[in-house]
Amino acid sequence: MPNHVTNILNVSGGPKRMAELFEAVKTEKYGLGSIDFAKIIPVPDYIYQGDLGPAEMAKYGKNNWLDWNTSNWGSKWNSYGYDEFTSKKFDGENLRFQTAWSSVHQVIGRLAEMYPDLEFSYCWADEDFGNNVGRREYSAGEETECYLPNGGSKEALEMAAEVHQVDLEDEGYLWNEEAGEYEFHHDSIGMELT
Repeated sequence: MPNHVTNILNVSGGPKRMAELFEAVKTEKYGLGSIDFAKIIPVPDYIYQGDLGPAEMAKYGKNNWLDWNTSNWGSKWNSYGYDEFTSKKFDGENLRFQTAWSSVHQVIGRLAEMYPDLEFSYCWADEDFGNNVGRREYSAGEETECYLPNGGSKEALEMAAEVHQVDLEDEGYLWNEEAGEYEFHHDSIGMELT
């Protein structure tokens, strides 16, 4: 079972062009507010899409969905997790989705190239709270910023809290002014501090 990574993609620019983008990348199952990586970086026909056992690995080698997806998208699966976010109505600017194990900056970078007239802000955070978290910005089809805070750092924990839409104290992280860092206190999770 992979770690689930929560991703947020914010797109800005002309409303008509943004609507075209969201229409072009939506999944058939979930519609607007979703993203199908294969519509941005298509999977070649020669890639094996079935179960991967020893016989299939011997026959297809690296020409299988798992190796291809992780090499070209960054995630072993296409986007998912929309049921978790269904309570949040699509606002025409922000996509929220999950990926397996990592960010999908290759996909977002390609999307920015396809729509150079739009601006993209992409951030993600792993369920391994405060690790595998970051932000990338794109303008005129190019990456303009890449921020990858050190795992467990103040910046990483605060970014993870923002992406996951949680309060650090509710997650058990208390700020230690003297040490200048967050400390994890398991016994304070979900407790209101006075």
